[in-house]
Parts: sequence; structure tokens; C-alpha cells
Amino acid sequence: MQKRSCGVQLTKEKEKNCKPLRLTNKKIVTLKTELRQYLDSNGYLSYSAKKKKYIILGTNSPKNGLANCPQCNVGQLMIIRSPVTKKRFIGCSNYNNGCTASSPLLQKA
Repeated sequence: MQKRSCGVQLTKEKEKNCKPLRLTNKKIVTLKTELRQYLDSNGYLSYSAKKKKYIILGTNSPKNGLANCPQCNVGQLMIIRSPVTKKRFIGCSNYNNGCTASSPLLQKA
């Protein structure tokens, strides 16, 4: 019979030798500094077992837009997902007022 303990599969014999982890301030500070490199202000941290790395859940794109629109100089270029085709492209936030600036993006595989 195997149980999941200490993050790995262990038999009862090995489970007896597993000591509880003592948290110290130094270990907590070290863990926080290691995790800080994976966080961004808009998302959440998650470990992907499939990719075997930490990934950020949530949005990584800026809320204010990528850059000023070169065509109308009023709007911001933003990443937009088409509701019809579900594909992503770069478009101007001033589209409703007549700006037609847009550019295709490579789609996720």
C-alpha cells in the first residue's frame, strides 16, 4: 500500500523516516524571493505538471494597451480576440471612431 506524503510516493517504511519540515524565517524569506520572480502584478502563479514549470495564470497583457496608434494618434494598440473567428489580432481602441489600424498575430499552436 502506497501513500502520497512529502510530495512523493512512499511506502510505510520510508514514511516513518519522513521528518516534518520546520519553517524558519530564513526559509520563508528564501521561498518568497524564489516565488517573486514568477509572479506578475496581474496574474497568479501555478505549477504546470505537464510543462514541468511555473506558469502565470491570468492576464499578462497591459490594461492600457501596447502602444499609441500610429494611424490615428488617439487610441491605443491592443490585443483583441475576434468573437467570430476566436483569433487574436492587434487593433486600435479607437476603432469605433473610424480608425482601421490592425495587424495579424501568430495564433497559439
